[in-house]
Amino acid sequence: MKLKMPPKPKISRRAITALIFVPTAAVALTFLIISVFLIQSVNGFRIVGDTVYEDEYLIENCGVELGEKLFFKNRAEAEKKLLEAAPRLKNVKLRPALFSTLVIEVEEEKAAYYSEINGEYYLLSSDLRVLEMSKSSDAYAEEATRFELYSNDIQSAIEGEHIKFKDERILNEVLSFAEDIAEIPLGDYAVTSFGYQDGVSRDAYAVIDGRLKIIFEDTDTAVEKIGFALTFIYESGIKYEYSQIRITEGKNGYEASYSEVKNVE
Repeated sequence: MKLKMPPKPKISRRAITALIFVPTAAVALTFLIISVFLIQSVNGFRIVGDTVYEDEYLIENCGVELGEKLFFKNRAEAEKKLLEAAPRLKNVKLRPALFSTLVIEVEEEKAAYYSEINGEYYLLSSDLRVLEMSKSSDAYAEEATRFELYSNDIQSAIEGEHIKFKDERILNEVLSFAEDIAEIPLGDYAVTSFGYQDGVSRDAYAVIDGRLKIIFEDTDTAVEKIGFALTFIYESGIKYEYSQIRITEGKNGYEASYSEVKNVE
C-alpha cells in the first residue's frame, strides 16, 4: 500500500518579493538614518543630571560649539575637558540625540568632608579628592562634615585632584580614620567634625552634634573609643551643654576624664 503524501505548499511570488524587500528596506532605512545623523550639525544642547553648575557653564566648557558635526571624533577629549573645568563632577558623557541635539549627561561627586588648609577651605570627596575651594567655611558647613587636617602633612591640594600627603603612611591613616568615622552608627546624632588636635602629637578627636568633643591618643581603634566615651557619658548622667572627654588606655582598659567647656571647637 502506497502512502499518499500531501502536496508541497507553493510559495507565492508575493511572499518571495516580501522576503527580499523587507530586509533590504530595513538595511536601507538604517543606512539612511545613520547618514542623516552623520551629516547633522549641533543645533542645541540638553543637560541631563543634577549639578551645581549652570547649564551655560557646562556647555561653554565642553569644547563643542553650535554648527559642529553632531558625530565628532574627539568626544572623549571633550568629556575630559569638561571634567577638568568642573571638578565637582564625577562622570560626564556626551551623546548625539534627535533633532541635532547634543546631550551632556553629568553625575556629580557627593561631598563628604571639608577642610581648612593654609587659610582656604576645601570641599572633599570621601576619598579626599578636592571638589572645590572657598575662602569661607559657610559655603560647606551644611553640605559636608568638617575634617581637620594639617598643612605640614600635605604636599599638595589641587582642585580636581586627590590630596597628596608627604608620607603615604599618613594618607592611609587619614583615609582609614575617615572611613571609620563615616560608619559609626549614631542614630539621631551625627559627627559634626573630626580630625587631629595638632600636627605633632597625632591626638585625634570627634565632635558629636557640635556639643561633645571626644579626644583619643590615636586612630587605630577610633570606633571603640568613641563608643566607650558615649557609654561613659550616658552612664555618668553628664548634663553639660558642651563637654570634652579624653579617652586614654589604662591597665584595665579605657579610662575617661571629662570637663565642661564653653565650646568644642
